[in-house]
Amino acid sequence: CYPGYGAEDLIMFGLMGVIGGLLGVLYNTVFVRCQMLRARFIKRWGWRKLAEIAVVCLVTSLFVVFVPIGYGCSPVTQLATQLPGFDPADESTFMNPATFNEPDICIMDSTRSFFLNYTRDESSAASLLEDKYLEGSLCPEGQYNELSSLFQRNGHQAATLLFASGAYDMFHARAIAIFGVVYFFLCAITAGVAVPAGIFVPSMTIGACLGRLLAIFTNVWVKVPLGSAPVDPGPWAM
Repeated sequence: CYPGYGAEDLIMFGLMGVIGGLLGVLYNTVFVRCQMLRARFIKRWGWRKLAEIAVVCLVTSLFVVFVPIGYGCSPVTQLATQLPGFDPADESTFMNPATFNEPDICIMDSTRSFFLNYTRDESSAASLLEDKYLEGSLCPEGQYNELSSLFQRNGHQAATLLFASGAYDMFHARAIAIFGVVYFFLCAITAGVAVPAGIFVPSMTIGACLGRLLAIFTNVWVKVPLGSAPVDPGPWAM
């Protein structure tokens, strides 16, 4: 259902590769500097390794808990505003399974099942999307916190949300930028601590932030001015 890639899309893909390479250089630089500091001040003393782990855990917890508090809430109904047949004034059309049968809806099968599974519940809109997927504990009923939904999930779950296709407005540019920057530096600092910590999933999550962010910018700066169909941020994040 995607209308195809234009010249502007290919340019943005190239830009994505360049930015990704620069981020890789920055990541390695931060990681090497941290390793040099560890070799000088920490690795010679066992108790300092434990102290470093405690400090890293504390700093990470502070970011995860307090950064989302300063971010506002978003209504869950915004996730369906691009779907044909959706009327914000008519609650009966909210996440209506019939809208997914339209031929011009660009939604991957995995995301289609994700949304359809939640249309079976007739309860409030808040419970439809906050059940282990989006976090709304800091918000009024029917709303969710974008940063909490990313920070208070492991890397795999956060990447899965960023990969979501069809939900164009699930995460706005500001939330993705904040999460991406904080997650990037936390990963670079944590990578060398004296506990097992993978690098593949964190790298995938950081890349998902970059891809989804560039897709949003492409829609705002390129697609809308040209009058072209907007791109789906999900596949770009993937």
